[in-house]
Amino acid sequence: MIIRTYGILVVAFLFGMQGHCHAQWEKLAGLNSGEFEEVVANANGTLLAFERTGKLFISYDTASSWVYLCNKPVDNGYCRMFVLTDDHSVYCVCDDLWRYDGNEWKRLDITSTGGGNITAYAVSIDTYIALIMDNEYLLVSEDNGVSWSQRGQLERCISNGRGPLLYSTDGRLIYRASRSVSYSDDHGLTWRSFGSETDLTVRKSSSVATAITDDGTLYCMTDHGIVKFSDCDSVWSTVFEIQMNDDMISMLCPANDVIFLSFFKAASPYPLTIQRTVDGAVSWENIPTWKDGYQSEHLVLADSTTIVTMHKSAYIFRTSTMGTNWSTAMNGIDCVGEGIIAAHGDIVFIHRNLERFYSEGNDLEWEYYQIWPSSYFRDIVVLSNGGIVRAGYRELSWSDDHSRTWSSDQTLSEHVIGGTDSSIILASTEGGVYHIGYRGQYVDRIADMFVDELSMNKHRMILGANSQGDVMTVVVDGSNHIARDGAIPEGTILSTLCTNDGGLFVQMAGTLYRSDDTGSSWHPVILPDTAEFSRMEQCENDVLFGLSVDGRVFASTSAAGGWHALEFDDDLIMAYDMDVSSTHLYVTTNGYGVFKYPISLLSVNERRENSAIHHHQLYPNPVNNHGDITIFGAKDIQINQIRIYDQLGKLVCDDAEYSQHHTSVTIHLSKQNIRSGIYFVALETDRETEYCRVAVID
Repeated sequence: MIIRTYGILVVAFLFGMQGHCHAQWEKLAGLNSGEFEEVVANANGTLLAFERTGKLFISYDTASSWVYLCNKPVDNGYCRMFVLTDDHSVYCVCDDLWRYDGNEWKRLDITSTGGGNITAYAVSIDTYIALIMDNEYLLVSEDNGVSWSQRGQLERCISNGRGPLLYSTDGRLIYRASRSVSYSDDHGLTWRSFGSETDLTVRKSSSVATAITDDGTLYCMTDHGIVKFSDCDSVWSTVFEIQMNDDMISMLCPANDVIFLSFFKAASPYPLTIQRTVDGAVSWENIPTWKDGYQSEHLVLADSTTIVTMHKSAYIFRTSTMGTNWSTAMNGIDCVGEGIIAAHGDIVFIHRNLERFYSEGNDLEWEYYQIWPSSYFRDIVVLSNGGIVRAGYRELSWSDDHSRTWSSDQTLSEHVIGGTDSSIILASTEGGVYHIGYRGQYVDRIADMFVDELSMNKHRMILGANSQGDVMTVVVDGSNHIARDGAIPEGTILSTLCTNDGGLFVQMAGTLYRSDDTGSSWHPVILPDTAEFSRMEQCENDVLFGLSVDGRVFASTSAAGGWHALEFDDDLIMAYDMDVSSTHLYVTTNGYGVFKYPISLLSVNERRENSAIHHHQLYPNPVNNHGDITIFGAKDIQINQIRIYDQLGKLVCDDAEYSQHHTSVTIHLSKQNIRSGIYFVALETDRETEYCRVAVID
């Protein structure tokens, strides 16, 4: 049985959007976006969401996942009154009436009938479209908007939107005016009233939510409750009455005799109330919301058992048990996240308002847990024993149950990283680096230096750096402690990375420095497009990742450079935080949700560039010394010719002059008239061509 519900004008302001992701990115399930104006459904349960910036998204699986559909038909102008038909055509009003047929938007011309402002409209299950113009004139098209005819003047309707006008599944056109409800069997040529004027209990209302079920029962929402008209009784009757000062919000009729209502109950400490009847309004029961105090503003029917409700503070919850149980699945939560941690198969997503969602076993089924113990946190670590440790301002907190409950202790913590299975490494705000037990016991003071940023490799070697230019390396057990004063220039430290092969990276404002000799000497690394890494990570197969302060994500598959961007297909998407698991890189974004990237696409020395495969670790000396650039890792390569290409693949040098050494090759760029920029160097041999990406600086 197909049940169609009508007249629910859903205007929701949601934060967190699903971007239509790049082919190699997989979007976590859910609609996680910016501010949404409207969410509607067709009779088959397909959902359409209209985002304030003009993008439309569609869900075929009751809000479990969302797909980008198209942009609104006009760049400028306010779009409203969206309708999704059973054949997935989309209608909307953007000054004019527009129809999207799956390929493109087409403007439906109504100027021949006099034009005017569209107040309301309805789309039938076949080819009919009905419009209310200027609150009272009816236009009807029999051919999906190709031609129009005027059907005369109606009683003035009470509100904009789809509520005043709707088509039932049996083809009746229903019109709700200020004090009457009428229907037409001939698409507006003749009209009949539901009931007589004397017994009509439909009163003027600020809401026009109207629904009709398959058995012909009509329900209308008023300021005083819900009224019902049945063809069998031929009279209006009140089936649900609210108290004075209560406010009706939304109504659904997902099946015959089943009604859902949402309204604000003024006298309740938790004003949201959802009521349900399954016996045609003979008896009503209260439906618990997912969390006390969460005020769901609108209900949308997704299928015969699944209902999606939007919370006014930007959450979407759904129930598949006719309202008895509620859950979240990352659908519409405020995904402007401050952090994400992926460890041991679990994902922890940090909400911008410090509320938490948790996914166990990488199954993308998200649960919501309590607000963090305090309103400030600097770092959070998920340990392999399942514990979570969080460093706040002079406070260290830990949880054994995925943050359902927390314990805390006063400590001078500021920055933490993972230590062993059940311990952490902590940099104190008053100086010193400590190895601390999981529950806060001091184990060992392993360094005395003030540290702004910490990192550790899988061999438990720690790298620390501060803004005075001091660098420290130490193993967790305190051995091999080396501190070098003034090893790098003074300045703000953005991030550090200690790689598994002992390489050290320190990102300062403006420059990334690298050392291959435990910090004795440092040299700058040229990053593409002035990137600056606020966070660096290394995964188990030694691929390096960098999160730039401007929201871009980069990866390096060679031990000493060759950074390239992992691009989103939408330039508006910016990454906020990242972490790596054994299989994926996870990032939070600026309202576009949580993304994951399969690390298997980035195996070291196996990434294809310009259709060639790296068989050697080729990486350039990042400093162009007097017009020469040296590429290391060229051991046992017999070079026949070197060609140089720009970023677009254009050949800029067909036969570069070079000098080959035992493990490297030096290209004499000063003789090639090559300006600053990013280039691909092709080292051609008898068997294959090796490619290396280089940065040239004047």
